[in-house]
Amino acid sequence: MTSGIYGIFNTANGKVYVGLSIWVQKRLYNHKKLLETGRHYNSHLQAAWVKYGAAAFEFRVLEKVADAMLALREQAWIQYYDATNPERGYNFMSGGERPHHTAESREKIAATKRGKKRPVECVAKMRAALTGRRRKPEHVEAMRALMRSPEMRARIGAANRGRRASAELRARLSEAQKRRCADPRVRAQMAARKLGTKLSSETRAKIAASNRRRKLSPETRAKIGAATKAAWARGSYRRKLSPETRAKIAASNRRRKLSPETRAKIGAATKAAWTRGSYRKKGEAFRAGNLQA
Repeated sequence: MTSGIYGIFNTANGKVYVGLSIWVQKRLYNHKKLLETGRHYNSHLQAAWVKYGAAAFEFRVLEKVADAMLALREQAWIQYYDATNPERGYNFMSGGERPHHTAESREKIAATKRGKKRPVECVAKMRAALTGRRRKPEHVEAMRALMRSPEMRARIGAANRGRRASAELRARLSEAQKRRCADPRVRAQMAARKLGTKLSSETRAKIAASNRRRKLSPETRAKIGAATKAAWARGSYRRKLSPETRAKIAASNRRRKLSPETRAKIGAATKAAWTRGSYRKKGEAFRAGNLQA
């Protein structure tokens, strides 16, 4: 994420629009989307876009600037291009500080919107307008690159740290994810993205360290157990593992130290499986060629 000064240049007539942002790439992306949809707030710039077409415009980062210096540098660039002159630019103001809402004002605005829900007709119209729309590949890649940047990841982490979603929101997110993953197309896309990808040793170490610190509640353990049993029943785990994968799993298990409680639970589960004849049935199926190792 880069803060700085940007310019939108009309190569057909030499005019320019100058602006500032703490996230220049996203700001330029938003400008372009507003111009493409005919909704830009600068009527002069929008009219020029319609007249000359998208091919006549260039979007450039003029200067990378620290946040504290943005206002001064914007003024300097607007003066340099004489961008407030209608014959040379599209700026209406000479630049500088932007007005900011006070904490009291922000709370009043939030209070007026809190608890409000859009009418069903409005939601239906928005859904219909967005259905089937796809962003251009270059826009998607640009947004992915921005979201993967260390600065952006740090900001997102800082904003979410300490926040806990309500039970209602967690349930809604869970249901939405289940519906999404039930779509065969989505599952195919997810599998294609993961195919051939390998996690670095550093990433693996971070994931392992994070999992070691986690303490699962009895409810979560019960859910995981039920999901695992269902997966076994569907045959999801009945796939042949490569010798390398088997060796890695064996090496990992040899390093693990189980507590007496865990050993007792495993022993009880194994005895129960022998009593039910589960291992005998699997052995017979394997020998018959109906079950892969």
